[in-house]
Amino acid sequence: MLVYVVDDDSVSRRAIGMTVQRLGYSVKYFSSGLSLIEEEYLEPGCILLDLCMPDASGNDVLEALYDRHCPLPVVIITGLSDIGAVVRAMKLGALDVLIKPLQTDALASAIQQSSVMLKRNARRHDVAEQAERRLQCLTPRERDVLSGLAKGLPNKTIGYDLGISSRTVEIHRAHLMAKLDVHSLSELLRIVYDAESDGARGTNV
Repeated sequence: MLVYVVDDDSVSRRAIGMTVQRLGYSVKYFSSGLSLIEEEYLEPGCILLDLCMPDASGNDVLEALYDRHCPLPVVIITGLSDIGAVVRAMKLGALDVLIKPLQTDALASAIQQSSVMLKRNARRHDVAEQAERRLQCLTPRERDVLSGLAKGLPNKTIGYDLGISSRTVEIHRAHLMAKLDVHSLSELLRIVYDAESDGARGTNV
């Protein structure tokens, strides 16, 4: 697995990278938060992110990654005891926070947790992709009806919102269920929820 080490302190950056390599992982270095943000593509891996950097703090980077729907796990590394910043990092989605100087066992554990999260995210992404492919067979109107069903709306309300009769809603519902080869509302909704389960993509049902 690839581990990104993002730290403006060259000595700290290199020391952390050497430890990561001794643990058996590949390393890619970034000397600033902005350089990581500006990277167009980040291959699957774990991000070790310094909390205190001059151009963009760790939390600034976390916000940017969140806005990009980046699925990579982030472990904050810090030498500060700023509880407020640490709490904010966790709220922004950081997997863990490690205090400098980093303990090898703690670092190994954090990277292992990141690996587990990556695998879980990959499985969720695959499920979402499969569900979305199934939904591609639906017409725009069938998608509209399905959206109403996913919101728990009755046929009459869906029909009113779409300007069609309840009977027409029933026909669309029957058609989309046949196309998706499902036999109950719960099966139908499972496809919708699976398609929406991938935070990086989602679906506009």
